[in-house]
Amino acid sequence: VWVTPRHIIVNSTTVELYWSPPETPNGLISQYRLSRNGTFVFLGGQEKQHFTDQNLEPDSRYIYKLEATTGGGSSSSDEYIIQTPILTPKEIQPPYNITVIGPYSIFVAWTPPGTLIPQMPVEYNVLLNAGSIAPLIYSVGHRLSTLLENLASFTQYEIRIQACQNGSCGVSRRTFVKTSETAPMDLKPPILRALGAACIEVTWMPPEKPNGIITNYFVHRRSSGLEEETLVFVWAEGALGFTDDAADALRPFTFYEYHVRAHNSRGSVESLWSTVRTLEAPPQDLPAPWAQATGAHSVLLSWTKPDFPNGVISQYRVVYRERADDPTFTLPTVHAFTVMGTRQEAHLFGLEPFTTYHIGVVATNQAGEVSSPWTLVQTLESSPSGLSNFTVEQKEGGRALFLRWAEPVRTNGVIQTYNIFSDGTLEYTGLSRQFLFRRLDPFTVYTLTLEACTGAGCARSAPQPVQTDEAPPRSQAAPEVRSVGSTSIELSWSGPVNPNGKIIRYEVIRRCFEGEAWGNQTVQANEKTVFTEHNTEGNAFMCNDTGLQPWTQCGYKIHAWNSAGHTCSSWTVIRTMPAPPEGLSPPEITYVSVNPPKLMISWVPPQQCNGLIQSYRLQRNGRLYPFSFDAVTFNYTDGELLPFSTYSYTVTACTSGGCSSSSPTSITTHEAAPAGVSPPDLQAVSATQIHVTWSPPSIHNGKLTKYLLRCDGQEYLAGQSLSLLVPHLQPYTQYIFSLVACTEGGCTASVSKSAWTMEAPPRDMDPPTLQVTGSESIEITWKPPRKPNGRIRSYELRRDGTIVYTGLETHYHDFTLIPGVEYGYTVTANNSQGGILSPLARDRTSTSAPSGMEPPKLQARGPQEIAVNWDPPVRTNGHIINYTLFICELFERETKIIPINATHDSFGTRAFVVNQLTPFHSQDLSRRQMAYSEGHWTEFNVWAVNSAGKAASSWTRCRTGPAPPEGLKPPEFHAVSSTQAVVNISTPGTPNGIISLYRLFSNTTSGAEAVLSEGRATQQTLHGLQPFTTYLVGVEACTCFNCCRKGPTAELRTHPAPPSGQGSPHIQTLASRTASFQWSPPLFPNGVIQSQPETKYMGPGTRASLGGLQPYTTYRLRVVAHNEVGSTASEWFSFTTQQELPQYRGPFSVVGNLSMLCVNWSSSFSLNGPLKEFVLTDGGQRMYSGVDTTLYIPRTADRSLVLTTPGEKKGSGSKNTEFYSELWFIVLMAILGLILLAIFLSLILQRKIHKEPYIRERPPLVPLQKRMSPLSVYPPGETHMASWKLPFIGMTD
Repeated sequence: VWVTPRHIIVNSTTVELYWSPPETPNGLISQYRLSRNGTFVFLGGQEKQHFTDQNLEPDSRYIYKLEATTGGGSSSSDEYIIQTPILTPKEIQPPYNITVIGPYSIFVAWTPPGTLIPQMPVEYNVLLNAGSIAPLIYSVGHRLSTLLENLASFTQYEIRIQACQNGSCGVSRRTFVKTSETAPMDLKPPILRALGAACIEVTWMPPEKPNGIITNYFVHRRSSGLEEETLVFVWAEGALGFTDDAADALRPFTFYEYHVRAHNSRGSVESLWSTVRTLEAPPQDLPAPWAQATGAHSVLLSWTKPDFPNGVISQYRVVYRERADDPTFTLPTVHAFTVMGTRQEAHLFGLEPFTTYHIGVVATNQAGEVSSPWTLVQTLESSPSGLSNFTVEQKEGGRALFLRWAEPVRTNGVIQTYNIFSDGTLEYTGLSRQFLFRRLDPFTVYTLTLEACTGAGCARSAPQPVQTDEAPPRSQAAPEVRSVGSTSIELSWSGPVNPNGKIIRYEVIRRCFEGEAWGNQTVQANEKTVFTEHNTEGNAFMCNDTGLQPWTQCGYKIHAWNSAGHTCSSWTVIRTMPAPPEGLSPPEITYVSVNPPKLMISWVPPQQCNGLIQSYRLQRNGRLYPFSFDAVTFNYTDGELLPFSTYSYTVTACTSGGCSSSSPTSITTHEAAPAGVSPPDLQAVSATQIHVTWSPPSIHNGKLTKYLLRCDGQEYLAGQSLSLLVPHLQPYTQYIFSLVACTEGGCTASVSKSAWTMEAPPRDMDPPTLQVTGSESIEITWKPPRKPNGRIRSYELRRDGTIVYTGLETHYHDFTLIPGVEYGYTVTANNSQGGILSPLARDRTSTSAPSGMEPPKLQARGPQEIAVNWDPPVRTNGHIINYTLFICELFERETKIIPINATHDSFGTRAFVVNQLTPFHSQDLSRRQMAYSEGHWTEFNVWAVNSAGKAASSWTRCRTGPAPPEGLKPPEFHAVSSTQAVVNISTPGTPNGIISLYRLFSNTTSGAEAVLSEGRATQQTLHGLQPFTTYLVGVEACTCFNCCRKGPTAELRTHPAPPSGQGSPHIQTLASRTASFQWSPPLFPNGVIQSQPETKYMGPGTRASLGGLQPYTTYRLRVVAHNEVGSTASEWFSFTTQQELPQYRGPFSVVGNLSMLCVNWSSSFSLNGPLKEFVLTDGGQRMYSGVDTTLYIPRTADRSLVLTTPGEKKGSGSKNTEFYSELWFIVLMAILGLILLAIFLSLILQRKIHKEPYIRERPPLVPLQKRMSPLSVYPPGETHMASWKLPFIGMTD
């Protein structure tokens, strides 16, 4: 509000004030209020923006404030101060002659004011638009007329005459005048907007400087790029605009230019040209396209633009359809595709061969489209299409086929020949559509393809599989033995070489020989069908013949059947395997010794051996012993036994056909002392009790009879219980416990385990020790409680009940105390359970001289008495002992001294009555000061004055009070460590009093000061410093409470200390064999960190990478930070590398005796991950899968063992190399391959040499109508060849 105040001083009593609307009105201004010196003098609406304030006092200062009001409230301006002049010229008349000379100048003449200040020159100013935002002032000096120039044309001006004397000015009334017109200026180009293809809207703005009244506007138009223009509109009144819709003059999508000429009475001005383009219209006159066939399926098309595009052609649409041969049928479907408007040709694909098409083009812009006339074009020939399959008839019992076929659906030209291919071999060529295909194999699928050819190319039908009829099968192979058991034989076989049809079943025929198992067979049994297989879809078949006698010779053959007959294979002879023994009795057990326990296990041979007994094996508690016994050993002594344990023994007898086990025999050994006694679990439940629990021993070795608990030389009987509460213990004390478990066989003690009782509130806290170090400081030290009963977490130091320190230190230096005051200190020691308060310790700070003593107040009580009253010192700095009153008469040199004991009980007020004085006696004092080296001294003398003259006394000298010391030096340091330093303080050069306190301070980085120590001694020790830290230490010396001065600082750098606060590293990247880590520097380096990680990396960095790690392995890592003093280590950090596939390292070991093999693969693999299972195979059959690394197997024959882990290489432990890797086998297979290759080549060459020119001699084909002669089987010009390769004819899209 009223940001730019304006005013005009009319005279010494009248002021005109002007204002503008607020810069941010925030609403509609409803009223303005103007106040003068706090009183409102004007109230008006928003249209009133000036006010004339009259009847003011000359030479007065007025403060104005303007208040603007909206519906939302009011806001006031800043104060605007106006000073009225003492005296101004009066009766100033407006100009009597105002003549407009032209559009830019006015002549003005006026008369002198009616009232002037006598003998004072007058100066005149002509004011134009006074009170406006931009007023004009013309100074004319003492003249009474002037020519005002450089004015604006056709502009109204307010003219006022200002007369000034001695810096005080008055103004006349306002007069208005307007300058004459001139030609307009600065006319902007018109604004154009296209409304249609032949319609443009033209609007314009008045000239920025009309310089008069615009009477006409003339609008001209011209085509873009041409100079010829046309007047299209003359404006006289109304809106500044018109619409040009001359359809005969405007063309669609054409650039036109317009300009405007403005006229007033003095001239005209032209604008620049503006350009606009009319809107688009549908294109016109598109000629027919030109088309040329480029292939059987494509046409090349080109066209020209429309004669009148009437816009931007955005796209061309090519439309086409087939020509209808019969106009009575429905017209074919019209197809179309689009191309960009910038192209005028297109290649049309996907047409039908040898077909006539109507083709046209449609041009499109944003306004519409136009179509061209149709153009006819015919595509070229192509190969036929739509070939159908053969009609097939079986002939000659599955050894011939009679084929017939129809013409193609679309010949796409004249058919010149038909070709028939069987599995890619040409079998027929000609124009006839039937053919007898002979000399075929029964029940064989032949893939037939029909090919039809025109002059442009050939086309083939889809391959058609045709199967000939069935015949009896041939060449059935004998069955193969897959596995042989003692009572079963498993067989497998494949289908016949020539099934000649679909096999419907297989029959397995068996015949066996009866007789002694170890002798010759004497009786041959009849043949018997033991298995029939009806599921013949597969290539391999199996059957398992069971119910056989062990070690019996049998023969097997296969019958294969189809719908036409069957065939038989040759015999396969095999013998069954021996069976496990039967009737094995449980073993007998007898004691050999009781301690240590030993047992003898005995057994007898089985009742039925079922073969030759090769070995006996013994099992204990279901686990086999890792060794076996020969056939003549029948006992074993077992010495690896545990007391009070039940053992079950089973004997196993083995033949080459297998093993059988007896029923188990059980026995329990005698008791012994328990084993595996774990230490007890300890849990503190209070400060004096520990709850002890334990678990039974892992090996009882008998029935437990009691538990004993041992603790620091004492035993606690627990009976059969598994817990005990131990009472009457000391708080926060470590106790060591061990558990003793007993059976009838003895007792066993566990290892020791310790626990701490809980904390209790501390006890027996001694009072602190106080040492006064100055008038303003006391050093307090204390000791921990004699019974802390826990870990002290903090100490609280209280001064007179107020906490001044909290922490773990046992000393504190209390500063900023008051001199001569007694303070009481207590220390509270706290742990997690509470605290203990020490007794109170008291001491008093050193005293210093009082300061701030005001002069006494005197009151005469009579001719010889004066009452003296005084106030205590502002700072007593100790206990006031006495006051001394000095009385000095004016004409006497003696001073009377009266001491007053302030410590006496009768002294209650600070008042005293001085008597025996001389009546009506006065004094007059004067003084002078002199400076001495030992301090400031002042000398006084007294002058006695009467009417005759004056006389002076001799001088009396006294010393002034203390002042801040001067000439302080920086401190010196020695015996500096990482946390302490001894400081020597030099005496100030000018003490200015007695030094009562030295204070050592340090400037921190934030600019604050910290007090390190204070006292009277010139050598002080600084405690609690940070290692490897730079301090700026200075000395502050004091002679009184407010008489202190700080000296310059000196740099103190503490020594390094071992670092602390090292954090553990964390993983950045982790792989199977590498890992990278990052860590942060120590929280307190306390020096320059020289190296950090341990073992694998050394250096000042904060990251490292480790290589050469093993997959799926857990490593422990920590960071050790070193500086020049020591080191600190982080907590151990564990990580596990990523897993990899298992790795084969070496063959497994195989050891054994005559009857057993022990396979051990514990060192054969690097697992590199969690183990899933090991798989052991023998000759392709799985023998074992699991996580064990040792296996015992019977020795029956040479084995080929292969061990694998999931996803990894195989490991072999066979004694014999695989036969297919032997050199003799490789050479044999190579020779056999060469022989077979030679036989194959000879057969092919022999067939080629003796082959006739024609592959087959067929009988004449017999058509249905008439019989044909042999010579007419193939028409003239046709050939029937064994092999014919047709060139491939590509088709162009």
